[in-house]
Amino acid sequence: LKKDVEPEYTFPDDPEEMNSTELGTKMLYFTGLHGHTQWRLGQLEAKLIAITAEYKIRIQQHGLEWKEEAGIKRPSADVLEAAVLKQHKELLPLFIKKTELEALQAQLESHVKIYERAWAALSRELARREMESRTGG
Repeated sequence: LKKDVEPEYTFPDDPEEMNSTELGTKMLYFTGLHGHTQWRLGQLEAKLIAITAEYKIRIQQHGLEWKEEAGIKRPSADVLEAAVLKQHKELLPLFIKKTELEALQAQLESHVKIYERAWAALSRELARREMESRTGG
């Protein structure tokens, strides 16, 4: 898979119409997607931790200077961040990268949930069939 491209998939309209082999195959597919997405999420979170730490340190460093210059003792975090970004444009690329990674993190977390729900729905159908075969239903 390409780095920032999620695979396209179709969830069956009615899992009841699939045979057990098809259900198992689809479950393996969602397991693979889930595992790959979790792996990507882990890599992204490692990058995000480093970038966020650097960003916070730089905002705090420049924020101390700004508070002294402005004579403001306790500005809100948002006001401080905005003031620092306004004065120090060199931090904008770091801010943008951090924001992009946070957006991708949210997207990957959403995909993980989708894959978990899809797998669980197929698993329920497989379990239902197993129960019916045991009870003769």
